[in-house]
Amino acid sequence: MVEESEFFRKQETEILITYNTEQNLWIREINIENYISQGAEQKVYLDDGKNVLKLNDAIFYASWTDYFHNLLLNNYFFPDTAYELLGFYQEENTIYAVVRQAFIRAT
Repeated sequence: MVEESEFFRKQETEILITYNTEQNLWIREINIENYISQGAEQKVYLDDGKNVLKLNDAIFYASWTDYFHNLLLNNYFFPDTAYELLGFYQEENTIYAVVRQAFIRAT
């Protein structure tokens, strides 16, 4: 079962790469000087003072489809912290979804 899942994920990623190229969805540059922090799931960068960019390689999801469903569910149930999918970024052999989210200062 694990082998099948890994095979599917690899195929899905190849399809995603082709689609991103055809639709010009690649984000070519992330300003690493705006790096804020990183958790187990995503890297976070300050965008414009009102928003952050989050790079997520969907490592905790069985598939990219599961990750996209998670974004939709988050946006439906938590509209105040909704994500906007901007495109995709590739660093070496890793593909990241790039999403924008409102920057909320802790009080």
